[in-house]
Amino acid sequence: MRNQLETIVLGDEYDDGLRNAMRVVLVNGGAVGIDASWEVGGSQEIEKIQVRLGSDLITIESETFIALSAFRQ
Repeated sequence: MRNQLETIVLGDEYDDGLRNAMRVVLVNGGAVGIDASWEVGGSQEIEKIQVRLGSDLITIESETFIALSAFRQ
């Protein structure tokens, strides 16, 4: 279960500039991809990407009408 105190809302899920900036930061920071998934439920699209960044496991989630967010597990 996600700890809401560790969730960071990065911005709008449809913001391509934000997504690109996030990719650059992760790649430059040495993040290693662990898993990726994409789901559709009704009108919602949910994309999840897990990366290892140092000793942290980070999940980046994009959900239609919600946001682009990240949380640490």
